[in-house]
Amino acid sequence: MSRTSPPSAADLPAPSARRIRRSCRGDGWDALADINVFVCAVEAELDAMDRERIGVHRRGRKPDLALR
Repeated sequence: MSRTSPPSAADLPAPSARRIRRSCRGDGWDALADINVFVCAVEAELDAMDRERIGVHRRGRKPDLALR
C-alpha cells in the first residue's frame, strides 16, 4: 500500500471553495464539517511552517519573506 503525501497549501482550493455546506439535520454532520475545515487549516499552516524551517540553514540568516 503506497502512501501519498498530504496536499500542500498551494494544491488546496481557496478557503471559500473548501467550505462544506452545513446541513439542517443536526445529527453531527455540522461537527464533522467543522473538524474537516479545521484539519485543512492546520495542514496548510504546518506546510507553511515546514517550508519556512527548511529555508533557514545557517544561524543568523533571515527567513525568506516570500514564504510567508
